[in-house]
Amino acid sequence: MEVIEKIVKSSCFKRKKPEFEFSLTAEAAAKNWLVLKKYKLNVKDALEAQKSTPLGYGSEFRSPSVLEPLFSQHPNWSHLKDILHHGSVWHLEDIDEETRMLDLEEALEFGNHKGASEQPELLTELTVKDVDYGFALPLKRSTIKLIPGVCMAPVNISPQYTINEFGEIVPKDRLTHDQSYEWGSGTSVNNRVKEETLLTCPFAHSLRRFINYVVALRRKYPNCRIYCCKVDYKSAF
Repeated sequence: MEVIEKIVKSSCFKRKKPEFEFSLTAEAAAKNWLVLKKYKLNVKDALEAQKSTPLGYGSEFRSPSVLEPLFSQHPNWSHLKDILHHGSVWHLEDIDEETRMLDLEEALEFGNHKGASEQPELLTELTVKDVDYGFALPLKRSTIKLIPGVCMAPVNISPQYTINEFGEIVPKDRLTHDQSYEWGSGTSVNNRVKEETLLTCPFAHSLRRFINYVVALRRKYPNCRIYCCKVDYKSAF
């Protein structure tokens, strides 16, 4: 508890404003293109230059050096620390440039899934939210093919449920990026991932054990309310 208390009381780095503009407007898209051109259209270099802004890798968390006393014994700490320093890296199988450009042309012509394209107002609302939070970078459609190595995936809108502040189950629409959608080449981002480079999942059966535990609790305490707590790391640290 002393370690956690020390982490919570530690000061946080004050972030600067990024060079990119996060608003869904033509002006923002034009400005963002100029920023990319400043870094010779190298997205990685452009992001590296934003380390002191909210775009910096791990900016939602306290620094790894502050968190290490708490997480150093975790079997995946070295991997987590690498993500906090360098972002999440997914190793993909290469595709040749001609194939990539054909897929990109197809993606631009295809657009989004019907669940999104047939709800334009909701799509705009959810996209604006993503942009406002810095999850999406506005660019003009005409510039996409000029970015080296870029790939695209259609979006869709998935109806889900969440719990509001009163504990009520309410509907919620979520914008999803279909990284499993295969273009003419038969490839997608997901099926190009090199599985041998993925982190081993040691908790694959934990959900089954958790469900069995809930069932056992209900049998033992049939008239009691069962509580479950879920905490995100980013909310805590």
